[in-house]
Amino acid sequence: MVKFYLIPILITTIFFINNIEKQLPQETIPQNQLIGKWQGPNGVVWSVRKEKEGYIALLADFGVHSGIPERDIHNSDPELRSRQCLNIFLATDIRKIGKLRWKSDSLYDPATGLDIHARLELIGDDQLKVTRYVFIPFFGESTYWTRLRE
Repeated sequence: MVKFYLIPILITTIFFINNIEKQLPQETIPQNQLIGKWQGPNGVVWSVRKEKEGYIALLADFGVHSGIPERDIHNSDPELRSRQCLNIFLATDIRKIGKLRWKSDSLYDPATGLDIHARLELIGDDQLKVTRYVFIPFFGESTYWTRLRE
């Protein structure tokens, strides 16, 4: 049997989580927060730029221990397996879903050759939480990326 007294707590929690970025002062939020180069924990570097109504991400650098091959050998399309991984599009549909959050329905992982969903959340000015998932973000895997200053 459902514990009805838990429903208000659940609703309050969901409301708080969805609106937490509204509590930040506007001056701490840069205009183009996502644009730039981001380095992941395995040394991989993404280059994110604005494109029409959304954002795109390119693979800018492999990193030393990334597990990404030089060629796209894991791609499900045999014709694309000989292309170089450097500068390929990782995501072309990154769209804003909140002040500090974005979503992509098709994030390509050259290390596995799979397209998966991703949520991106800016934590401070220089840290990006990337959650990769198949169906539900709650069951996804999160990594933290650091902005590279040039």
